[in-house]
Amino acid sequence: MSLQIQNMHNLHCFKAERVVQVLVSESTGIRTVKEWAKEAGIAESSLNKLMTDVYGQTPGDILKQVKYEKIIRTLGRDVNACAFSIAIDSDFNGEAAMRMFLRRRYNTNISTLREQLLQGRIMPEPKWLPAL
Repeated sequence: MSLQIQNMHNLHCFKAERVVQVLVSESTGIRTVKEWAKEAGIAESSLNKLMTDVYGQTPGDILKQVKYEKIIRTLGRDVNACAFSIAIDSDFNGEAAMRMFLRRRYNTNISTLREQLLQGRIMPEPKWLPAL
């Protein structure tokens, strides 16, 4: 691979990492791909191409994984946290939206996740969120 192509690849990866950092920042509260693109300062189509090229996943799939990781992280910090606070901390509009997300995407609920965490069957090991 030529040096110029390698530099372009490195720049592409660096930009992708920066865009993911915008998403996982504790202060953003990003709920949609559109909000993510706006916060990152790029077009939705560019965000889609960048995430697909670098990570092999759509921005929507990455956003869903980050939300799930936030749920697990919040439960890991406080296994007795109420569903509403978990939902808000995980960037959902409310408890009902989080419940629907968990049921549709992961076929689970907060009670089951809480139980699995207590039994050590799942661990809050993030792929996207920074390690604690």
